[in-house]
Parts: sequence; structure tokens; C-alpha cells
Amino acid sequence: IDVAASFLPVGSTAVWTGNGADAKASTPANWQGEAVPLPGQSIELTGDKDMIWDLDQPVRDWTQTEYSGTVTISTVFPESAATGSKCLVISGDAVLSSGTWTHLANNETRDYRLYAKVCGNLTVGADMVIQADGKGYQKCVAVNGKKPDGTLQGGSYGGHGGIGNGT
Repeated sequence: IDVAASFLPVGSTAVWTGNGADAKASTPANWQGEAVPLPGQSIELTGDKDMIWDLDQPVRDWTQTEYSGTVTISTVFPESAATGSKCLVISGDAVLSSGTWTHLANNETRDYRLYAKVCGNLTVGADMVIQADGKGYQKCVAVNGKKPDGTLQGGSYGGHGGIGNGT
């Protein structure tokens, strides 16, 4: 038995204020009570302060109501050399009534993606936006550069791509 484990009171919720010097979730000053959320704690966002979710830990519930900011979830592909979580895990419910979810932009390699696993109910409201415009690869850039035949190929998973001859 691990008696050093953190025990959270039922209904324990971390409330985002965004009052810190940056927009990172890992900055204590961005949270009510100036404490970074613990693994398994619920997350609540209201107001308009943007957030960069840079924590690599599961949360219980995620609630965005009357929120007009953008949450940039810095999840990365498993093979990526970039730092970040492989997946935002929400073990309970996610209520996304408003605001925006996005991920960091990719350039020449496939590093960033928006990847979240909701184990409970997912509710997406009419004022919620999942935004990936301009977040894919640059045109004519493949995941690992050139294809084996020497041609360049790229795409942005829904955006414009291109095929070239490598010259």
C-alpha cells in the first residue's frame, strides 16, 4: 500500500484564473489558490484567459462554461522528439460549452496533435470550437522529409498538401 499517495477530497476542483506571468497550466499563479492541479483533480475554466495545457497527468473532469479563451493542448505524437504529453486523459466527464481547443503548430515534422481521451461523457456546446487551421505540416514536407523515391510529399490532415520531385 502506497500511503504517500495524494488523496483528494470528493469534488476537488482546480479553477483556472490565468493571472500568472504566462499561460501555462504548470504555473501556480494561474490557478485559484496558486496551486497547480494534482493528478485526478477536476479542472474548471471560465472567463477569457488563454491556457497552454502543459501538464502530463490525468484529470477527473474538465468543465468549460462561459469561457471565451483558447486552450492549447500540447500533446505530441509518440515518436516525436518534442516534449509534451502523449494524451490528455479525462477520467470522468468533459463539458465543453464554450471556448476553443487547439494544439501547437507543426512545421517540418509531425510533432503536435490534439489528442484527448474522455472516459466519461463528452458534451460539446454550440459555442465550443476545435480549431486546427494552419496547424499541419508545411506544404511539400513529408513526416520524415523526402519519400523513399526522392519525392516530397506533405499535407496537413485536411489542409492543402503537395507532391514534388525533390528538386
